[in-house]
Amino acid sequence: MKKISILFVAIILTVLPVSHNFSNKKGINWMTFEQASKLNESKPKKMLIDVYTDWCGWCKKMDKTTYENAAVVDYVNKNFYAVKLNAESTKNISFNSKSMTEQALSGQVFGVSGYPATVYIDEKSAVIGAVPGYWEAADFYKLNRYIAENIYQKKISFEEYKASVK
Repeated sequence: MKKISILFVAIILTVLPVSHNFSNKKGINWMTFEQASKLNESKPKKMLIDVYTDWCGWCKKMDKTTYENAAVVDYVNKNFYAVKLNAESTKNISFNSKSMTEQALSGQVFGVSGYPATVYIDEKSAVIGAVPGYWEAADFYKLNRYIAENIYQKKISFEEYKASVK
């Protein structure tokens, strides 16, 4: 009987982790540009757009570090519609009633020429700005607060703001 109990426990311990995901890992609610635009019509919110390419190593690093940080995930999900935009995609999308490719939107409209880049759009679909490069989670969290809380409109530079908050 003891052997059967030990065997049963061993089977449960090997099967249970495979059949049940113990991870409570929550991620950013990424969506397409079209989905975010549609949601913005009924519930206006700023957009955070991650402009990336498939070959970009820093883009992948930001996905695995910054965009998985719990504080960043929570803040972005509460305050933005988060969009992934492939800067090399020829997929057609509509922005401010104009049809264009994702590639044209990222380069010609947003002015992005290096990757990764983060673009912010306000609730009325006006471009706030594009921020180049990889960001560590702590500074990226502060950058998102700076944009979401409209501090950028108060003539306070991001560097001043960053120095004033913990």
